[in-house]
Parts: sequence; C-alpha cells; structure tokens
Amino acid sequence: MKINNVTSVNDGHRVQELQTSLDNLKEDFEYNLKLIYERDSELEFMEKEQSKLQALVADKNAYIDKLLQRTQELETHSFQSSESWAEKFKNVEKESNLKSEKIRNLEHQLKSSADL
Repeated sequence: MKINNVTSVNDGHRVQELQTSLDNLKEDFEYNLKLIYERDSELEFMEKEQSKLQALVADKNAYIDKLLQRTQELETHSFQSSESWAEKFKNVEKESNLKSEKIRNLEHQLKSSADL
C-alpha cells in the first residue's frame, strides 16, 4: 500500500508540475499574442504614415518639377527678352549713327555752300 501511495503522490506532484508548466505556457502564449497584436497595430499605423509621407513627397516633387519648369521658362523668356532688347539697342544705335552721319553731311553741305 505504501508503494501505491508513493506512486500516487509522485503522480500528483507530476500532474501539478505539468499543470504549472501548462499555466506558464498559457501565460507566455497570451503575452506573446498580445505583443503580436500590438506590433501588428503599430505596423498598420506605420504603413499608413508611410503612405501619407510618400504622397506628401510625391506632391512636393511635383511642385518642385513645376518650379523648375517655370524657372526654365522664365530663363528662356529672359534670354529671349535680352536678345530682343539687344537687337532694339543695335537698331537704335544704327539709327543714331545714321542720323549723326546725316547731320555731318548736312553740316558739310552747309559749310560747302557757305564757302561758295
């Protein structure tokens, strides 16, 4: 009877050890599951933030492209305007030179007719 009693006590201890191990495993599982849910939630939030930031970057890049295009247009227009002004200046200079030449010719004619 003592052997049976010892065996049942040993079995009782073994069952209790197994139950404690099972309880610990359950706690660990629940803790890990909670961590996974928290991580999934954080990942979902980060993915949404990443999408927002990518959209913002795309908007900013589009804006920069428009500014670069407008800058290039202005530089081209400015260069064309400079050429246009340079041509106008040359024309005015030519006209001025022609008028100066005419004045010299008229002065020469007046001097020549006065000498006669």
